[in-house]
Amino acid sequence: MSKQTIQRRNTYAIPINATLTTTCGIEISNPTASDLLLSFKQMLAHVGSAMALTITRRDAVHTGGTPVAVTPVPSDTSAVASGAVVKYFTAAPTAAGNLVDTPLQIQVPASTYVDMRLGPDDMQGILLRPGQVLCFNTGSVALKGTLYYTEEDLTPG
Repeated sequence: MSKQTIQRRNTYAIPINATLTTTCGIEISNPTASDLLLSFKQMLAHVGSAMALTITRRDAVHTGGTPVAVTPVPSDTSAVASGAVVKYFTAAPTAAGNLVDTPLQIQVPASTYVDMRLGPDDMQGILLRPGQVLCFNTGSVALKGTLYYTEEDLTPG
């Protein structure tokens, strides 16, 4: 088994301003050919109605529905474009990859400002390896905010 070293890369923000469909409102995928590890660290958001937030990790992207591309914004203007592929759905997708796991499932009260750490500064966040997909489901509740993540190079070493 080859050893991999992880080198810190760049930080990105994903703007969220959508009413998310029940199956997968926001989908973030790390392409199979990628040499990146995506680490999701924090979500800042405002929630108007109470919601159950579920984040699932899958082994393939959703198909069907009406996807809208979202461009992650780098924290540093000299950073390269993100390797992640981000989209939200205005109409629910019809098929999904196999469920890998559910790294987060919480209840959020109405009229709440959410500052959710997905991994303390000294620990890993929710990791997305090449070929994996994260799906954010709010049960059709409007969500406005920002999701922050880092990209780290996975290089054989």
